[in-house]
Amino acid sequence: MSRPTIEQMCELCQQIECGRVTFEVIQEVLERANRIGLPQLFKKILRQARKTAEKISNAYEQARAFAEIAKALAQAQDFEQARKTAEKISNAYWQARAFAEIAKVTGQAQDFEQARKTAEKISNA
Repeated sequence: MSRPTIEQMCELCQQIECGRVTFEVIQEVLERANRIGLPQLFKKILRQARKTAEKISNAYEQARAFAEIAKALAQAQDFEQARKTAEKISNAYWQARAFAEIAKVTGQAQDFEQARKTAEKISNA
């Protein structure tokens, strides 16, 4: 897969800003930002994506978007923001998936106590 250009990233961000937001657009933005490898840009996009996801009117699509954002935050090792994002998910299935992914990545980072605490939230989802 080729590396995305800054212009492509800007185009995707513009789709978000113009309200043409779908789960697929958010997922593509996150994947491209991660591949570019610019941590600050990636985190900024995640913050914007979370704000944008709050505006999605379809509850199921919003839950999917929040789950993808929580996963990306965990992969960026921003575990606190990942958990906060997962807590916003209203759909039990997507919330459980988000918490499971956060727990997995937290465990891989060898923060076993936080991984355990995060995993405990899955049963509450």
